[in-house]
Amino acid sequence: MRILEREEEPPQLAFAHVMCVSEATKNVLLDAGIAVNHAQVIHTGLDVSQYLNDQRDIKSGNDKQRLKLLYAGRLSPDKGVETAIQAIAWLRHQHGLSNIHLGLAGAGAFEYEQHLRNLIAEAQLDDVVTLLGRIPPEEMPALYKQYDVLIVPSIWPEPFARVVLEGMAASLVVVATPSGGTAEIVHEGENGLLFAPGNAADLGEKIAKLTLDSELGWRLAQNGHKTVQENFTVTRMLDGIEAFLKQAAKK
Repeated sequence: MRILEREEEPPQLAFAHVMCVSEATKNVLLDAGIAVNHAQVIHTGLDVSQYLNDQRDIKSGNDKQRLKLLYAGRLSPDKGVETAIQAIAWLRHQHGLSNIHLGLAGAGAFEYEQHLRNLIAEAQLDDVVTLLGRIPPEEMPALYKQYDVLIVPSIWPEPFARVVLEGMAASLVVVATPSGGTAEIVHEGENGLLFAPGNAADLGEKIAKLTLDSELGWRLAQNGHKTVQENFTVTRMLDGIEAFLKQAAKK
């Protein structure tokens, strides 16, 4: 390492065989000046059977049953958790919607969790926003069955968010930001809904649309489930990795 530090121009690293989890990750490497033009993208895959769920209608805004939204992941600023909370406040203020519940599954730094609690209290959302704490991975499939919509409000560019695949496999409607690799999974109006990172009003509008159109929610959930089954299974991923390794071994 010290020898390299003495070089006026560090040598360019050459990667003969490169595998990336998403086009977004590949582009990040290219933008950083790393020569990976030849990289092969192999997306993450799921064992879909773990997340199978009976598809349910998204209830209309006139129904007394709540539309149940879920966030699942780290509780940190880059994940956009505050945007989700602010969107619920916006919905209550702009549309008078009170039949919406948001569950926040995950954990983070004590100070940030306290900040979120304060934000919820200040917006008077204690009755509709609940911090669920960290949920063990093996319990996530059961948790998904209790919700209708998965919110993925990430501000930072996710390399390839596994939680998006899990939500779709469990037949939840995914409403996400098109950050990083998420745009390679979710397509607006086809298998989910997209909103601008950090834009609570935009997220609120997407949620409001689901409360007013149960057919839309059902169609998005069905198409999202189909997307994972056809494109993001663990079998498809392993086949891709095996083919990649075989090709690399020939050279």
